[in-house]
Amino acid sequence: MSEEGTIELRIERFSEFVQDDRQRWSAPAYIYGLSWEISALAFPNKALGVYLHCNEEDDDPNWSCQASFELRVVSQKTGVDDRVRQFVKTFSSNKTVHEDDDFINCDEMVEIDHGGLFVNTFSSDETVYGDEDFISCDVLLDPENGFIKDDVVILRARVKAEVPQSAE
Repeated sequence: MSEEGTIELRIERFSEFVQDDRQRWSAPAYIYGLSWEISALAFPNKALGVYLHCNEEDDDPNWSCQASFELRVVSQKTGVDDRVRQFVKTFSSNKTVHEDDDFINCDEMVEIDHGGLFVNTFSSDETVYGDEDFISCDVLLDPENGFIKDDVVILRARVKAEVPQSAE
């Protein structure tokens, strides 16, 4: 059984945002009682980093939650597709990755490319995943590319989470 949710982050004054080093955060969405947020940060190499955060405030080291999700930059121009990356993850404290029916046990984060679909491991102290080079800020700042309108860029995450597990 799974539950879905959508999280949106509107970055207003985007042209100013790319000049500072402050991270911007969405309001949290709650899926199965876990807090989910997205954040964005413009890096000095002029790339936009986009991240999904899961349950960061929970002190319990024994929870886990498998989720598939997509991160996207929303097109604001007719005829231009959103920029999308899709992921499958297990957010947990036991460093186990699940993809389909195969489990991979590991000591570090694992990233396997399956044609745009990724599998990674999270622990209770590593509750975030994303891409520090999600898209070039120059691409976003050019109105012809369709991702900025009135100096606003919109990021969206769609999360489909399985029932969280606990070792309690």
